[in-house]
Amino acid sequence: MIPNPSSNTSGSAPSSALVVDDSLPQRLLLSHMLEELGYSVTTAEDGEDAISKFNDHRPDIIFMDIEMPVMDGINSVRIIREILDDEFIPIIFITGGSSEQYLNECIDVGGDDFIKKPFNTTILSAKTRSLLRIKELYSKQIEQKREIEAFKLIEDQEHETAAMLYENIVKAGYMESPNVRSELSPMAMFNGDLLLCAYTPANKLNVLLGDFTGHGITASVAAAPASEIFYGMTAKGFGIREITEEINTKLNKLLPPHMFLAATLVCLDRETHNLNSITCGLPDHFLFNKKTGEIESLISNNLPLGIVPSADLNLTESHTEVTSSHRLFMFTDGVIETENAAGEPFDFEGVTNCLTTDDSLNSFDKIINALEKHQGEQGQQDDITLVRLTCDFDHGKWDIHEEIKKTVSMEPSSWKVSSTMDCNTLKRLNPVPAMVNSLMEIQGLLPFRESIFLIVTELFVNSLDHGLLGLDSALKQTPDGFAKFFELKQERLENLDHGDIKLMFSHRPQGNGGELTIRIQDTGRGFDEKTVYSEVTDNEQCSGRGIRLIRQICDALEYSDNGRQATAIFTWENE
Repeated sequence: MIPNPSSNTSGSAPSSALVVDDSLPQRLLLSHMLEELGYSVTTAEDGEDAISKFNDHRPDIIFMDIEMPVMDGINSVRIIREILDDEFIPIIFITGGSSEQYLNECIDVGGDDFIKKPFNTTILSAKTRSLLRIKELYSKQIEQKREIEAFKLIEDQEHETAAMLYENIVKAGYMESPNVRSELSPMAMFNGDLLLCAYTPANKLNVLLGDFTGHGITASVAAAPASEIFYGMTAKGFGIREITEEINTKLNKLLPPHMFLAATLVCLDRETHNLNSITCGLPDHFLFNKKTGEIESLISNNLPLGIVPSADLNLTESHTEVTSSHRLFMFTDGVIETENAAGEPFDFEGVTNCLTTDDSLNSFDKIINALEKHQGEQGQQDDITLVRLTCDFDHGKWDIHEEIKKTVSMEPSSWKVSSTMDCNTLKRLNPVPAMVNSLMEIQGLLPFRESIFLIVTELFVNSLDHGLLGLDSALKQTPDGFAKFFELKQERLENLDHGDIKLMFSHRPQGNGGELTIRIQDTGRGFDEKTVYSEVTDNEQCSGRGIRLIRQICDALEYSDNGRQATAIFTWENE
């Protein structure tokens, strides 16, 4: 509340006024009236003098005559307003006689009110108190605006820092792949869409596309634990089923009831030319054969992650044999739900209409252009992410990518370690990642992790598939053979009631490095080892590619005991 200057008893300085008039009697009269009302008054005799006095005293209110010599009141006020910038000081023009013709111009240059000669004390008091009240409100508003701007600056800095942390966390293990192309269009700095990409030690490409409930920072917070699990478990060689279950377990504990993660995890395997996928609540994806034009839908057949415990998730995993002509198009619901001016969604048809076999056209670019054209001037309504996974096994980053210099810091030593998995353990656990990672700790063989992982994986899978489960690789030769093979494998594994697999590792120093012997032994019926070796030399077989690669990596590979035991010798040297 503005105190009445005439009753100022607080001891603080009274409100100040600047009176500008070329007439001395008028200046004295108005000054006296204002002093009677409790104001501290400064006077000026023309517009130029007013500017000087204004700069010296910064009054709370200004009374300005219009017609004066040297500089009139209108030009003086124009200059004063420029000096004030966004500060507000009320200016009352003094009118009378011919000066009334300038009233509109007075308002245009920044005048706030008028007072007419002869002066009336009551009107003068009311106008000054009203304008000073407005001045205080304006000052408070400016102060609040500056506080808000300061808070906004701090908030922006915090958001930038958080965004950097978010980017570093989400992209911590991200590996650029020529097989993956993406277009992400978030609604804000933080968004609920998530794209993760990394290679396993066995040189498989894992991709996760996810969409958390909601938008902004709330939706993106949960991306950190999901990313950490994905990258950590992929680096250790776990499959997408184990990764999905672990992410679900974490999110089920962390997320509030109204939040979940709709996601798709895929694994592209160069050795088997197989695309494994687990779809959990995202829209249908499309597997497009660029050569034939055939489109296959990958339909979501699992619950979104974070809703139920992993024990109740009952994941279904799909297996599809692919060629270098296949392209998998994955997207979040923001793509198909984008509306045009008529409220019509882009829908699945908008995507499939863009898929073309014409080599001169790019289906990915066509989808992006069609989506932008469909949206038109409509604002973006959701986070939008589109991903194309090219199943090209010839030009992708498929060479064993040992990025760490091949130098083992630990002194080579002699040791042995083994582990036996019974049928019940094999039903729920893939022992390879845990065993290989333990070898990394024992001897520090991290620079050779990918090669060792590939050897152990292939030998273990052969022991499980052919030894314990009695599966025939010939099944993979048919067009839908891979899907049938994995379906039969899952069925036999669930019904397995006896048998076990033993993993044995021994190491000894050798030269500037060491020799690692890997033995995988099962209690199954065995299989003809000659068949295995024939697969190794038959480059057209869909099976046996992994065995061929192992023979390239290892110094020796032998099968014994009617195929029930495989022994591989891997030697390494420090660079």
